[in-house]
Amino acid sequence: MGSKRPHKEQLDEALGTAASDVFTAAEFNWKQAAVVVTISGRERRMNSGDNAVINLLASRIKNAEKTMMNNVAIGVASDGTGSGGKTIGGLRSLVADTPTSGTVGGIDRATYTFWQNQYYRGVTDGGAAVSASTIQGYMHQLYLLTIRNSDRTDLIVAGTTYFKYYWDSLVAIQRITSAEDGATGFKNIAFYGPGGQADVMYDSSISATRMYFLNEPVIGALIGVTVH
Repeated sequence: MGSKRPHKEQLDEALGTAASDVFTAAEFNWKQAAVVVTISGRERRMNSGDNAVINLLASRIKNAEKTMMNNVAIGVASDGTGSGGKTIGGLRSLVADTPTSGTVGGIDRATYTFWQNQYYRGVTDGGAAVSASTIQGYMHQLYLLTIRNSDRTDLIVAGTTYFKYYWDSLVAIQRITSAEDGATGFKNIAFYGPGGQADVMYDSSISATRMYFLNEPVIGALIGVTVH
């Protein structure tokens, strides 16, 4: 009897070639910042000698640098509409109170839901006003909303009121850090979630009743949240 060739199992399978996702790039216009440094003729006479003028100019430049830093910090916290739209499109623009509408970086949030940030409101979503007794629970809710696989919040930026609420909520677990002088308090404030630690930073440029949960490695997409 002749032998039969074993049946060969068909293992080939056609692979789909359709795009699995649409990649949309955000585009932001360049913004320039400038601070003018001047010395008047009267000041030159009052500061006679090359060294005196150089020292005066150095002081003015140092002051201009601080002014520049303060102005940029205000811009980073802004919605980008100040000075006729010349300011930086900051956190109020990128992480919006109404994330389902508006165009940021040329991308329409209403059309592309991946561009919509999370948000949480104390009274509306939590049932009570934000306070020292409620803020940690609300922060837990916010943190969970911003977790996506390995992406998570690793930086929290807060304005005066909400930073103080969080700070006050930690008083019960403060410990004396120096037996020598009985000093108390925290060297750093942190928030711990399921994915790890997030630094909590105070910024006076941020609106007093705002808190932003940000993911630094993907800050361009700003997986974040506002509390208001």
